[in-house]
Amino acid sequence: MSKKGPEIQLEGPIGDLARRIGSVTKLAQKLGVEPRTIRNWAQGKRTPRGPAEILLNALFEQQSKGKLE
Repeated sequence: MSKKGPEIQLEGPIGDLARRIGSVTKLAQKLGVEPRTIRNWAQGKRTPRGPAEILLNALFEQQSKGKLE
């Protein structure tokens, strides 16, 4: 039996985007940030800034147009 850390449920648009892309890790890789950063954004502990904010907004736009891979 393998041990896993507690699974954190991500809510809101960032959680939806992570699920659409496939995982928090994959979203983090696309944005060039750590997975914990994605979790902090989704939980409202931090706010995306700089290049990550621009890329995140571009991903939201792609998602809204149904063009997200």
